[in-house]
Amino acid sequence: MCAGDAMPLYFNVLTDVEESYIKSVEAKLKSGENMINERKELAVAIVRQLRGETEAQSAKVAFEQQIEMGLPANDLKIIDVSCSSIQTILDLVYG
Repeated sequence: MCAGDAMPLYFNVLTDVEESYIKSVEAKLKSGENMINERKELAVAIVRQLRGETEAQSAKVAFEQQIEMGLPANDLKIIDVSCSSIQTILDLVYG
């Protein structure tokens, strides 16, 4: 079983979405449809349960902007690193 085939199971075990939605996911999967929207909905549903609706929608928007549209993230921290201060990769990571 590949990850896509297990999507109905993921929805069932990891979320509290309606059974009717899970049945529609199963039907789309069997018909060979592209499951990108269902994958995004699974991610949103999991974040919603763990972090709330606001963070779930923020994560969805960030994904769409950064991954689908290729826009830069708004919250990246830029760190100026002097090469003379880096001895190992740990110096760079833990600086």
